[in-house]
Amino acid sequence: VYLKLGKQLLEELNAAKGDVDRTKVLRESFVSFLTSIEKREQGQTVGSLMWVATTYEVFAENSRDDDTAREYRKKAVGAFEKIIERKRQDKKFTSEVVLVAVQMRLAQALRGCGDFDGAFQLLADILMKRPRRIDVQFEAATILQDWAAAEKNQKRFTEAIVGKTIKGKTNLVWGWAR
Repeated sequence: VYLKLGKQLLEELNAAKGDVDRTKVLRESFVSFLTSIEKREQGQTVGSLMWVATTYEVFAENSRDDDTAREYRKKAVGAFEKIIERKRQDKKFTSEVVLVAVQMRLAQALRGCGDFDGAFQLLADILMKRPRRIDVQFEAATILQDWAAAEKNQKRFTEAIVGKTIKGKTNLVWGWAR
């Protein structure tokens, strides 16, 4: 029922493109709807929370200003964190494979919020267990690169290119050169 209603709201939102006032009202309604799904305790699935987080990310990508985009990304972060917390509470909530995918998406959302350290630490924890995950290596290098650009930090640029040692593990993050 919720996903069906969500699809209808999304269709209305897409149809309202160009009508700024109508789009704003529909977007606010959609955010209210997403918030109610996220706050539900019963019937919550990893799929419904992923849908909520992904929808917030889409809103962030389509926002016209950075502050609004950051607010939507923070909401996505909250939904991703809720999935991780539910997994901690109930090992059967989702699989380990899905959990790593959620952690990746969380790291991307954190990067979008400018929380490079939080994003990087999350991926470093994954790489400590799974150092050959190419997707995680790619995202870790991207985070280092974006972090370096944000801080104008040459050392981070170098780490993004040649890799980074973490907790004594040489080049745990491979960097772009590998």
